[in-house]
Amino acid sequence: MSRRAWLALPAALIAVGCHASPAPAPRTASTLLPLRTVRFYETGVGYFERSGSVDPRQGTSVPVPAAHIDDALKTLVVTGPGGIVHGLEFSSSVSSGMARALGGLPLGGEGPIQYKDVLAGLKGSSVEVRTDRESVAGRLVDVIEKTPAADEGDDKKAKPAETPPPALELLVLTDRAEVRTFRSSQVVSVRPTDPVVAARWSIALDTLSARSAQTQRLLRVMAASSHVTLGYVAETPVWRTTYRMVMADDGKTGVLQGWALLHNDTDESWSQVRVHLVNGRPESFLYPLAAPRYTQRELQTPEDQLSTVPQLYDKSPDAIWGDNVEARDAWGSSAGISAGYGTGGGGGYLGSSHRSSAPKVRMGATSVTTTESHLLSIGNLAPIPQATGVESGALFTYTLPELVDLRAHGSALVPFTSQTVQARRLTWVDRGSPQTAILFTNTTKQTLPAGPLAGYSGGGFTGEATLERTKPGERRLLRLGDDLDLELSQSIRRSEPDYRRATFDGDRFLQTHYVDVSTHTLELENRGGQERVVCIPVRTGRNARLTGADELDFEPGSERPVAMFRVPARTRLSRQMVVEVAAMSSETADSLASSQLEKVVASSRLEDSDRKVLVEAIAKVKEVEAGVEARSKAEREEAEVQGDLERFREHLKAASGDKGGPGGVNPFAQRIIAAEDKLSELRKRKQALEAELTQRRQVVRATLRKLGK
Repeated sequence: MSRRAWLALPAALIAVGCHASPAPAPRTASTLLPLRTVRFYETGVGYFERSGSVDPRQGTSVPVPAAHIDDALKTLVVTGPGGIVHGLEFSSSVSSGMARALGGLPLGGEGPIQYKDVLAGLKGSSVEVRTDRESVAGRLVDVIEKTPAADEGDDKKAKPAETPPPALELLVLTDRAEVRTFRSSQVVSVRPTDPVVAARWSIALDTLSARSAQTQRLLRVMAASSHVTLGYVAETPVWRTTYRMVMADDGKTGVLQGWALLHNDTDESWSQVRVHLVNGRPESFLYPLAAPRYTQRELQTPEDQLSTVPQLYDKSPDAIWGDNVEARDAWGSSAGISAGYGTGGGGGYLGSSHRSSAPKVRMGATSVTTTESHLLSIGNLAPIPQATGVESGALFTYTLPELVDLRAHGSALVPFTSQTVQARRLTWVDRGSPQTAILFTNTTKQTLPAGPLAGYSGGGFTGEATLERTKPGERRLLRLGDDLDLELSQSIRRSEPDYRRATFDGDRFLQTHYVDVSTHTLELENRGGQERVVCIPVRTGRNARLTGADELDFEPGSERPVAMFRVPARTRLSRQMVVEVAAMSSETADSLASSQLEKVVASSRLEDSDRKVLVEAIAKVKEVEAGVEARSKAEREEAEVQGDLERFREHLKAASGDKGGPGGVNPFAQRIIAAEDKLSELRKRKQALEAELTQRRQVVRATLRKLGK
């Protein structure tokens, strides 16, 4: 076999196909049912509606890509009055495995189809073998591979040449009962003469072709009425949105323009089609229906996939799921054959966190845990409302005002909304530099899909942001870029906590409720030609009072209050803002410090009943502190005696055998005995101090339980 014939595998397939008998052609030409409406969804599917006259004699068809037939059969619906449809007729789809079986090819193969595989698939079939000199009809008995013999004259030390491909020989039983062989290099073509074999190869090639999933199939409409309307769902590119916000001169409103990006990825050009854009996510899944099914085992649907390449671009649902050939082992056949499965495939923040609104106060050995107080109520922030959106329906639909003409495999950017909305121009000061921002409220009656947004003001571009999915009434903060004309510096001065209440949980924690006051001095400079509304988020909870700002609001999507200051054009000014936060600190009763409790008692606004209890508790806490000091002193003495004892034992060991001293008693031994007696006495004293300290702490808890009574 020549190298050209070995490598030109696609050409070999075409040669076999060209000499095969064609598949039966339709009896009559079919007209297409016109496309009238397309409805795009965010889940990557579209609803296609076709409406028109049906000619029973000529036939009317619905064009659908081969890979979308399953979707069309699964969702096809007859709409409109008077439409009577008896059914749809279409060419059956086959899976890849079935196509290989029809062509006599090895099952489970995913690689290129070889010339020898095509010939092997014709074994036993009636064929016509044509060479340069003759044409012989008969049956193909076998296809034999022969490896070319090595050249005996080659120099063994030389670099070996490329191994030539195996040669093929065709063994044919002719119609005259002759057994003949034909070398593949002599063969011009091999044509199956059995029309059944040719038809099977035609069906197989429809599936095994690289573009088989994109081939347009026709669903012939069988109807009893002259006019029908059919709708079905098929995979489509996800429609996406982009926005433009054109701000008004007053800086309080703007025109929101919404543009939709559409794609016609079909082979059919759209002419005067009504397009609806649905802002919703109805569930949709793949389900194989078109191909004949042979019961082997239960099939389960795959998980939804989202990819830059459509699932059904070059594969059908059967190709994605595989042929499940390995399951046939349980049926006693096709052992060892497997099928491949497709895979879906500086300045800005005021205060501190609302969880830590006040400075940490050390009352004892551990730091105080601070949270928002539930007893004190001083806030002027709580009444400020936050806008919430209410979605009045599951789906919102935008209908394009004009009919759409869009060529096959074309894309279009079309406007779907243009409305005046509430949009306030701001300068937002957060962790970094001041930023130009828009506080946008969706005053339309429909949900806006997510998408990028370009801002325009004063005839120029101001920046870009991303608009999240926004329901009617919801607010979004859109940050567009740095505001270089605004500068801000601040200094913060904190006052001592203003204690108001004290509570005890009855077992462990003393809770002191106080007001933390911080004064913020702001230096603002606006070098621009327009007034700036400077917004500074304050990191505190709602149980707080904020004074000194021109306006108060909340940051959309969070609990952070926002102080707003108006700064005229080309102006430098100084402003002062006071933030009062109702906070609560918690400390374990065993770690209370009398000095900190004295600060709480010294507060002029502490309730008298709480002060009376805390004054009593201070005396008890001082007794605890005295006990802690006594225990510490005993521990130090114990450590000192323990050190002396170890030293004496070392001396005794070094002086072993030397009795010394009166009566022959070693003086180190006497010291050891005295140290051990003292150590024992200290340990007993320490135990007594521990018990006394525990009792004193219990007295502190008993005293604190009087709080609130």
